[in-house]
Order: sequence, then C-alpha cells, then structure tokens
Amino acid sequence: MNYVGENKLFTWYHTVAKPPRLSDAALLAEVHQQCVEFHAEEYVLPPEKTLSGREERYAYRSENIGACGASTGFMYF
Repeated sequence: MNYVGENKLFTWYHTVAKPPRLSDAALLAEVHQQCVEFHAEEYVLPPEKTLSGREERYAYRSENIGACGASTGFMYF
C-alpha cells in the first residue's frame, strides 16, 4: 500500500485521540484494516479513544491501479 498525504492523517489523529496513542505505523495499519474490513473510505475512531468522548471520523480516498496480480494500492489523505 502506498500512502499519500499521510501527515494530514497523523495531525488529525494526534488532535482527537486520547493517550495512549498509536504510532504512525500502527495508525496506518489500523486505517488499512478498517478499509479492508468495512469497505469504507473513512477511518472511525470510537468514543472511548477520543478526547471529546464522541466518535471521530476521517475521510480519505483509496484506489487500486493495475490488474492481474500487478496492482498497486493507494490511500490519499
């Protein structure tokens, strides 16, 4: 997976998530996992993990380019 503009995601996450926070690599892995699991282009942070106590969401775009086993995935934040 290739990530584009991931620093925007990291900045958002560090302003809404309460400690202990995920590392940048763990956050990207979790975003990717939610994308695969729920087929949604939105990362959801549950209320118990936020400073506000409310569910927080971050929209992004993803795409696969290519075919026949030679595809490359991109996530744009």
